[in-house]
Amino acid sequence: MYPNDSNSPQPTGIDYLNQISAPPPAKGFDKKTKLIIAGLGLACIMGLGLIFMMASQGNNGPSNLKMVARLQQLKNISEEFNPKLRDSQLQTANSSLIAVLITANTAVVEPAADTGIDIKKQAKELKSLSADPQLVEKLNDAELNANLDAAYSHEMNVRLIDTISMMNKLLKKNRSQQMKQFLGKTISDLTNVQKQFDKVIKADQPAETS
Repeated sequence: MYPNDSNSPQPTGIDYLNQISAPPPAKGFDKKTKLIIAGLGLACIMGLGLIFMMASQGNNGPSNLKMVARLQQLKNISEEFNPKLRDSQLQTANSSLIAVLITANTAVVEPAADTGIDIKKQAKELKSLSADPQLVEKLNDAELNANLDAAYSHEMNVRLIDTISMMNKLLKKNRSQQMKQFLGKTISDLTNVQKQFDKVIKADQPAETS
């Protein structure tokens, strides 16, 4: 008997290969687990999409800050072009507009503060929002072409209608009572002025021939 002999049987070639081969891969997720994971992934994607959509709507929709900027914009433009207007009826309408806007820009300070807007500290942001170089250029071109009255009355009428619409939307969703009171009064004042601009536009239209 040889000293290196062992009582246990030596492994055959196939057994040896089985011992050193890599373990079988772990069993994957079953069908139910895969469906759950897929559902959770889809829910996450839809949730992110909804958040993005709401954020986009918030940026594009009306806000108290944009409303304050619009009041500043209308005041700046109406005062800049007031000396250049020629039609007496338009001059009267624009003077009324300036008076309303001076009052509104003063009265909005406290309601704005009640909604978290500091007009003085946010002056730079408001200036950027209120700037409308395209409108100014358009009106300057109209003046050069001796068509300022018609262009101005049309552009301001459009912006007044849009501003009143913006304010009505803000009136419905605002929680600040101060802001609600301000919006209600200013909507009424701007509506009266907008009617004056509408009359100016209609007066300039040629009469229909029967």
